[in-house]
Amino acid sequence: MLFKETIGKVTLIDCREHKQLLAELKQNGYNMNDGMLFVYRGEFFWGDQAIFTVAALSTSHNNFNRINALLFKKAAVVKFLYPAMVFGRKILLKILNKTEL
Repeated sequence: MLFKETIGKVTLIDCREHKQLLAELKQNGYNMNDGMLFVYRGEFFWGDQAIFTVAALSTSHNNFNRINALLFKKAAVVKFLYPAMVFGRKILLKILNKTEL
């Protein structure tokens, strides 16, 4: 079973293209430069909790999902790895010559 079959339609939003949404998220305390946001059934999951929740809802349908589950279905592991992921994103943005949001 695939992720979208488990939870339904998935919409990825690039905040660079949705400035009004980005402003609203900032007003509500979500700095998209410092993390990711996952909204599921009206509930907001921020940062490491977003990664953990996505992993918890994923299936082991393919190798990518198996690795994802192995790494991210344990909250303590996600809490440890997440800051490095955010740091890596910031480094990648600099390499790609992109500004923060």
